[in-house]
Amino acid sequence: MTKLARSSTESYQLSEGKAGSFNLAWLSMLRTHEQLGDNRLKFAAQLNEMAEELVTLAREVDKSRKVSKDLGTRLEKGLLEQETLVDKARGRFETAAEELERLLMLKQGESARDTLTSPHAQGGQGAQKGRSFGKAMSKLKGPKNAAQVAKQEDEVRSRMGQSTDAYRSQVQGATAARQEYFNQQLPRLLRTLKESADEVDMGTQYHLSRYAYIFESTLVMDGLTISPVSSDDPAGIKSAIEVIDTREDFRNYMSQYKVSWMASGQRGPRRDGPLEDGYVSSQTRLLDSLKFGLG
Repeated sequence: MTKLARSSTESYQLSEGKAGSFNLAWLSMLRTHEQLGDNRLKFAAQLNEMAEELVTLAREVDKSRKVSKDLGTRLEKGLLEQETLVDKARGRFETAAEELERLLMLKQGESARDTLTSPHAQGGQGAQKGRSFGKAMSKLKGPKNAAQVAKQEDEVRSRMGQSTDAYRSQVQGATAARQEYFNQQLPRLLRTLKESADEVDMGTQYHLSRYAYIFESTLVMDGLTISPVSSDDPAGIKSAIEVIDTREDFRNYMSQYKVSWMASGQRGPRRDGPLEDGYVSSQTRLLDSLKFGLG
């Protein structure tokens, strides 16, 4: 609209359009529309600035959210690794406990072997205990004599002690990691995410309030441009149209034509005899009659 108003002003000034009050009103209307276009350009520039600020805010918040998400994923992965280490330590402890149990069964079974395998043992019960003892013996590796069994028992007890300490240590580490995660790290992550969401909400609300203010200001400025309140401001569209007086424009046009016609030294046609000043006076009276007849 700004370009159209400016081009229309330039083309009208170069043309042979109507002059007088119509010319002034038309040019005033074009200037008003040019000012309206400038107001809208300023409004569009402010909206573009707001949009860029919102995009920047969204990028920063999204970056913070991704950082928090990655940190939370790493912490959860570390917690799962602690749980896995506890399971492995418990497995080693249970393995050592089972092996020690088999050794103890072996030691106790040496004295009870004759009883379990004697003809005086009660049928099914003795046979069942004998099979259990044989199964326990089959799971032991290496020699089965008393000295080697005692040595193997010491090794198993030592390994069991180590696995017990390791299992206890892993349980304590996992418990500490779990407590730290749920009591400190997870609340901190949730607080960070909440702050990011609040930042987006407050930024959006601020820019919406700013948009309302700018839009209202633009409309008020448009209204004052179209219909000014102060008499010192340029006339609005309605005021510019109301000052158009076609009769006065025509009267002025005829007056200017009269002056230019008389100044050119032209003479009207005559039938005979020299042209007298009375002819000029009659033409002047004719123009005056046209002039005042339009009043």
